[in-house]
Amino acid sequence: MNLNPYEETERLAVSNAGGREVEAWALFELAKRLERVRKESSDDIKTMLDIVRLNWRAWTVIQSSLLSEETEIEPELRGDLLTLCHFIDKHSTKFSTEPTVDKLQILIDINMHLAQGLRGNRISEKQQQEIINKTAEEQAEVSSENKKNTLKTLEKNMYKSKGTQHDKNVEAQQDAT
Repeated sequence: MNLNPYEETERLAVSNAGGREVEAWALFELAKRLERVRKESSDDIKTMLDIVRLNWRAWTVIQSSLLSEETEIEPELRGDLLTLCHFIDKHSTKFSTEPTVDKLQILIDINMHLAQGLRGNRISEKQQQEIINKTAEEQAEVSSENKKNTLKTLEKNMYKSKGTQHDKNVEAQQDAT
């Protein structure tokens, strides 16, 4: 493989990095690719769809790891990240049916800021407010009821695969309502 020295150094650093650093690198790399497509291929729908699907797959992996019993992430943060995964799912689905270049920016922003957080880089209050402002309209589409149903489904699926007593209790509660 003919990599320039920067790419070779980056490849070596990632191959020797821990889990969080690899996740940060992946999100940062996806953000760069999304940005490149936004700037250079805004009229190429296939290219836009391909990069959004790749981003979506990465977020599916993140979601899967969050649902794993081995996750060491505190419950509140885990819940917030699962909500973000749900947002990425909905946004990516919407993008697939109506691909427009302006819908890429929110994915870029989320990936960049989460990558910074994983690397321990704090984002400024101004940056936080920008994210809030950009996502407020889109997040408003996800009703409180949809969030509850999504979490119930995730919980049911998680425990169903384990075949635990909790699964029977959840099903009994749902049947009762």
